[in-house]
Amino acid sequence: MSGLGSGVAAAASTIYRAAVAGRNRLYDQGLLRSVIAPLPIISIGNVTVGGAGKTPVVGFLAQRLLARGPVGILSRGYGRTEHALRLVLAGDPLPGPEAIGDEPWLLRTRLPALALGIDPRRARAAAALAPHLPRGRLLLDDGFQHRGLARDLDVVVVAAGERSLAQARLLPHGCLREPWSALGRADQVVIVDLPEPGAGEEVLAELAREVRGFAPRIPLAIAQPRLRGFRPLGVPSPVAAADLPRPVAALAGIARPERLSATLAAAGIPVSGTAFFRDHHRFEPRDRTAIGAATREAQAIVTTEKDEPRLLAARDVLPPDQPAFVAVLDLVFLAGEDALVGAAATCGRAPEI
Repeated sequence: MSGLGSGVAAAASTIYRAAVAGRNRLYDQGLLRSVIAPLPIISIGNVTVGGAGKTPVVGFLAQRLLARGPVGILSRGYGRTEHALRLVLAGDPLPGPEAIGDEPWLLRTRLPALALGIDPRRARAAAALAPHLPRGRLLLDDGFQHRGLARDLDVVVVAAGERSLAQARLLPHGCLREPWSALGRADQVVIVDLPEPGAGEEVLAELAREVRGFAPRIPLAIAQPRLRGFRPLGVPSPVAAADLPRPVAALAGIARPERLSATLAAAGIPVSGTAFFRDHHRFEPRDRTAIGAATREAQAIVTTEKDEPRLLAARDVLPPDQPAFVAVLDLVFLAGEDALVGAAATCGRAPEI
């Protein structure tokens, strides 16, 4: 970025910081009020823009809480083409991601017992969904900055990375939605480790120290995505990793697509090319050139679960002579799992419904 451009971005970040601080102050002082939902609300969010590993944490908590009672997901449904309130109850047919958004589609595909409330006004979604979930709990997806809805537990996800927290900058100059000091509002922090082998203990320990500097008394958990295996695109049945044709091309339209390559490399699967697009990218015929170039030396294509529905809707962008597979990841906790699940299961008042 040029000096002039950097200066403009820095000035914009200063204005953004003042706006965020002012808004938070209004909520802290009670001048802006949060709506109290009929059921306990567990928010899972982050301080940065995208790619922190938030959706796997939502899925993990949803799975664990479903063993105890009904669970609903509240989401704005980022990237969908509809804008009205949309409820999807357990047992209802699952609409496509264009109607409900990529993340809700992925979560419901993995967990058919989930209910979904999709609306930019999450308080309205909570009120509409609550009567269908007696004595249930609601997970507010991407909710840390959504202070218009009161929550009974605030979980913040922090991604492990090479740069220290102190080096990160506010939007639009950087990737921070608000300063790291906002971690003081959290009830639980989950650090999600990088998939690279050996990113390891030293990086995690340093990040944990930084997080504790901002939130010294908040319980801290550490989790890591682990490759469970692969399945053909659009097919639920898994295939053994040993049967995956190699080398592969990595294809993704997510916030940090390089993590797919890192996951494959950590599993010993050679990657001959990559085709990476912006987060929530809707694949179109014009993408064939970039995908074709990236897959020229590959024997197969590997993508993510989040990209799967968008590729199924535009399958003709894929080379017809190459099989496509989905990498299936699970979240494994290295520390703090019991405390996190216990807090989510017991937080809040007795449900009103």
